[in-house]
Order: sequence, then structure tokens, then C-alpha cells
Amino acid sequence: MNTFDLRIDHMLKVLDESYLIYTADPTLRGTDGNGGCYYETKDGKKCSVGRCMLPSVVGRHLGGNVEDLVDEREDMLEVKSLDPMLQKKYRGLPLKFWYELQGWHDNDTVWYPESKYPVGAEGVVWGRVGFKGVYRTYIELRDKIVAGEFC
Repeated sequence: MNTFDLRIDHMLKVLDESYLIYTADPTLRGTDGNGGCYYETKDGKKCSVGRCMLPSVVGRHLGGNVEDLVDEREDMLEVKSLDPMLQKKYRGLPLKFWYELQGWHDNDTVWYPESKYPVGAEGVVWGRVGFKGVYRTYIELRDKIVAGEFC
């Protein structure tokens, strides 16, 4: 495999991990139910980016988005990578990929299309409407990765 193909394969693996984790139990998502993201909530739930971060970084950045992570670190203002903040196995991927992955994770209308404010697992209509929206957007993100949009 060449470098381009390895990078695409790496992104697909990270996306697939997130998909499997959050479709098994969407209440594990690190969100506030109102579109807000938490890299790690007080009860240990993590977003798709937060689960890939170093524990020392997650502890400093509980909420926000990928751009906030870069902007909050003066030494990274011109850097186009989250690598210094990520566990080793997640390094080497472009910032645009992380931004798109987080956007997919944070989109409550995909995960909970019938309710803007889900109330735990008992409030989720999962497997009927929810799964179709998550699967469709997951496939759309996979297609972008395979097409090389983030390389």
C-alpha cells in the first residue's frame, strides 16, 4: 500500500471504531443533547475525537469543537494537525477528517431524529428511524474518505 492508501485505511478504521461504539449504545456519545460536544463528560462519556485523545488533553478540554482545540493552544495556531493531542495509534490524520468525524458524532438530528433532547436510552427510538440516519451519514462520510477528500 502507498502512503495515500494507508492514510485512507487509517481514517476508515477510526470511523468504523466510532460507528461500532456509538451504534451499540448512542447514549455513550459525549454530547449534551443539544448539539454541544464534550470530549469527555463528567460521567466518562466521550465524543469520537475525545476517545482518541491523550488523557492529559481530555482533562483540559471538556467541551468545544476541533477548531477550539487548535485555537486554544498557542503553539498550534499554524498547525494543521491534532497529533500532539492524540494517542499514538490515532496520529497522522488530517484536521479536516477530525472535524468531519466530530460533526457526524455531534449531529443529534442524525442520532435522535424524533427528539431534539433525548432522555437516555429509554427515550431513543433506535433501530427504526435512528439507525437509518446514522448509517446513511456514516456511509456518506466513508465515501468522502475513500474519494480522498481529506488527504
